[in-house]
Amino acid sequence: MRKVSGKVGVPSSIPRASSVPKRPYPPLFFLLAIGLWPAAAVAYRGSLHLPLPTYPVAFAATAAVIAVGLSLLFKLQGLVRKGCAVLAVGLGLGAFCGFAAAYSFQETCAQVGGLPQGTYAFEVVEDAREGSFGNRCLARLCSGEGAGALVSLSFSEKAAAAKDMGFGQLVFASVRINAPGKERQQDFWDKGIAATATASHFEKYRRDDLFGMVIAVRERALEALEGEEGRGAMLLRAMLFGDRRGMNKDGFSDEVRATGLAHLIAVSGAHLVVVTSTLGLILRTLRVPRRAVALVQLFFIIAYLIATGLSMSALRAACMAVIGISSVFAARRSSSLNALGLAVLAMVAASPAGSLSPSFSLSVLATLGIVVLAPLFCHWVHALLPRLPKVLTEGMALGFAANVLAVPYAASLFSQASLVSSLMNLLAAPWFSLMCAFGFPLIGLRALVPGALTVFGDPLLLFADAFAEFVSWGARLPFASVPVSIEPSLALTLGFSCLVLLWVVWPRPSHKKLAVLAGAHLGLACLLLLVAPLFVGDRIIMLNIGQGDAFVVRSQGATVLIDTGNHEKELRRGLGRQGIYRLDAIFITHADDDHCGSLESLRGIVAVDRVCVAKPLLDCPCSSCQGLLGKARRLVGDGGIEGLEVGDRIRVGAFDLEVVWPEGFKEKGGNADSLILLLRAPAQSTSPALPLNAREDAPNLPSEANADDKANWKALFCGDAEWRELDALIGKGRLNDIDILKVGHHGSRASVNDALLEALKPRIALISVGAYNRYGHPTQEAVEALEKAGVEVFRSDEEGDVVCEFSLEKVSVSALG
Repeated sequence: MRKVSGKVGVPSSIPRASSVPKRPYPPLFFLLAIGLWPAAAVAYRGSLHLPLPTYPVAFAATAAVIAVGLSLLFKLQGLVRKGCAVLAVGLGLGAFCGFAAAYSFQETCAQVGGLPQGTYAFEVVEDAREGSFGNRCLARLCSGEGAGALVSLSFSEKAAAAKDMGFGQLVFASVRINAPGKERQQDFWDKGIAATATASHFEKYRRDDLFGMVIAVRERALEALEGEEGRGAMLLRAMLFGDRRGMNKDGFSDEVRATGLAHLIAVSGAHLVVVTSTLGLILRTLRVPRRAVALVQLFFIIAYLIATGLSMSALRAACMAVIGISSVFAARRSSSLNALGLAVLAMVAASPAGSLSPSFSLSVLATLGIVVLAPLFCHWVHALLPRLPKVLTEGMALGFAANVLAVPYAASLFSQASLVSSLMNLLAAPWFSLMCAFGFPLIGLRALVPGALTVFGDPLLLFADAFAEFVSWGARLPFASVPVSIEPSLALTLGFSCLVLLWVVWPRPSHKKLAVLAGAHLGLACLLLLVAPLFVGDRIIMLNIGQGDAFVVRSQGATVLIDTGNHEKELRRGLGRQGIYRLDAIFITHADDDHCGSLESLRGIVAVDRVCVAKPLLDCPCSSCQGLLGKARRLVGDGGIEGLEVGDRIRVGAFDLEVVWPEGFKEKGGNADSLILLLRAPAQSTSPALPLNAREDAPNLPSEANADDKANWKALFCGDAEWRELDALIGKGRLNDIDILKVGHHGSRASVNDALLEALKPRIALISVGAYNRYGHPTQEAVEALEKAGVEVFRSDEEGDVVCEFSLEKVSVSALG
């Protein structure tokens, strides 16, 4: 095996042995890290509600585990037994680190939570992002008790200067500090955020230390792209500087995730190792000397660190990249795994809370996959496609190896799985590497010489625009991505199971094996995507998506969604739980964000035929309605938007959805103008019901029969319309007895009253509401009115997804909990 000289020691190509490469065996440092990392994560995450007096017991227990592991390590003989002892030591050390970090963080939270309102110094550690209620950034408290704690710092909508709040900025702000609400407690704990702070006034200061100089270089380079509005410019800002503030525009970030390329715009080792390795492969294909290749890769890593402001995530990414691009070609795989193990040990010991960081996890998983599997996959590709150019052979091997562990975990994070990820990564890697290689010097040149990018950079921007169009093309492919619901722990177990299986089998390549594997994957995909939906019974599903509405109506292979909520991941997770990969239509009741905010996020994830809205909304000039129409156009195009008016009926399998409201807009598309749909189960509905695990106390309602003794079910979906609108419908004779009521406006005070419930006589009430929401929904008045009327109430915050399944004799209700 040839060795490569150079400061980074990065060789140029993966060895192409004629026989299957040797299977690597895990060394002791790697096993120690494998035990320490998950133990630290579990101990830290599980300590959220652990009382301080119980920590000594936890420390004593972990010390005992460490002592037992060390004694066994010196007594046992044989590599397997010693390996188990090392794992035990790692588990004990990890748990100790996790408990210690949790104890320290609890004390920090108590200190920060007790700070009075006043002026404090902050250091921004994450670029500001624009939200529904102003701009928000992550900052480190630099003064007062609890200095060093992370705080979620928010600014009012009027504070326009907060949009430019960037990483490394020093801020003096007059703030009110609060503990996080119950709904965000676990999320803040996992991220190590001690409190929230709302700024009423702030001043920015430029720092003059060495770190400030690095930040100034980053800001100067970002200014070089100021005024460039295309997707290519947004892409360059994200991939070169970690500045993703513009990626949500026009749904571009959703398209990137749908194609499985999210790691390329994130500050992660998965991004850096793939790009840097591919860059080396391209240069070696062009017969660039090995020493020059190593220097270029070293320059790229240093430039990346400076461009991202020497952030902690960038430093972790650089560490993983150096290990990945050097050790993947090493003669001894054990040394590579030892290097990775030492890096993980150091990072987790320094910040146990960081063991839960998605970027850290993805970096480690991608690097581990490359270190262990890249030579095997390279051999496979070369054996099956011997005429493929070397750069493509090795590029495919790197991409596949990096994805074995990272893809399942990424699917759990984003609640979606890209089915075109392998193809898109293979095609994108050369483009992306060239953009990075030329992007840093060209943008740096423009930062130093204004106007230089006009001469040299326009081709770069055109190239980036072309890449952005390529991403959009990939997102438009049928079933480019599908929604999934999988817990991170299960995803990690699945990924490591694949790794272990490949390590144990260490398969030899053959076209027969490849054909069987491809056929099995294709058959499974067809079964899940095309066949399974045909056997789902007639049902209404209330998805648990937080504070907002999202209801599914399914029958005889047809599926529609009524509203989308505004929690994108929760919506994807809910659709994944129910196995929904295609929608015949999406009905949006009105333009409030908690009913349509996630509409565009389904692009490239769920196939959608059309979007239906109230017909008056098509001509409403208000910003909310126009924003909704813009999202709908980007999802289904102009031809896919349909306006509905009173009397229209839409057939959904065995169901009819009839529009009964509004006759016109009275509140410019507000709550009172919500699209109200009345669902009827026609007499010919005889679809067989599928068995469900119903809640023990869930009602089984007998049907009200027609004259011909066939079932006649009714359900009412009313968006945010309240009792006044429903009372008007009753007065006009358009509404009478129903079986299921989707309670309007999430159970607000005016959603129902005694007279309305007496007139409608619903037997099941569905309330879509987020846990601990700041509106107090559902109100006590609404719940008491429903219970007084004898209505069985199901709430998404308590029950989870709620499924109402219709049959000839009854409606069966089940809750996932």
